[in-house]
Amino acid sequence: MRGIELAARLQAAPFSSPGWLRVPCRNHTMAGWLLRAITMENVSVRPEEGSILLLAGPSFRVQKEIKNVITVITKTTHYWSGHLMRLQQLGIANLFHQLDSEASLLQPAWTPSAENIDARKRIQGALEDVTGLRITDHSYDEWIGLDCGSAPSAITTMRRLVASNILCRREEAAIFVPLNPAADPHGTRLARSVAGLLAQNA
Repeated sequence: MRGIELAARLQAAPFSSPGWLRVPCRNHTMAGWLLRAITMENVSVRPEEGSILLLAGPSFRVQKEIKNVITVITKTTHYWSGHLMRLQQLGIANLFHQLDSEASLLQPAWTPSAENIDARKRIQGALEDVTGLRITDHSYDEWIGLDCGSAPSAITTMRRLVASNILCRREEAAIFVPLNPAADPHGTRLARSVAGLLAQNA
């Protein structure tokens, strides 16, 4: 917590869910921007009413996981506060409002459920059928991995998905899209969005 406060100049405190730190942001737009930016850095982060939650579990090592969390929150906060002018921040707020009016931010359900097992199989099948991409051999409880074939393709697809109001992570040539059976029960939005972006990349 002290590392975040010193480096990023943001307060941090333990959250009610074990293993998470709550970091209040100056406004909802900053929280939304940090959520997207940190997710694209492949660091675990969740939204929480004008704040973000950062994962800092008991198994985290100071020289690896904890250092990575501090580095990412510092870098993204510095960019938001030091490189984006007030007018640009207002533009981002308007963009978020426009995107949410068209389709709300698609993010993981964050709450484990037995229904997610059946939903994962259903959504993975839809993604493979519509996009032609292969599901990765490894995934996460809240994310579904898709092999994009190359790192450049994965980077481009990730950025465009986030610009389409869909959270996305990346590891090498794979992207990870959110599993949320309540918001996208059949993976229709995910599949159409990924397929459309891949067509643009071609």
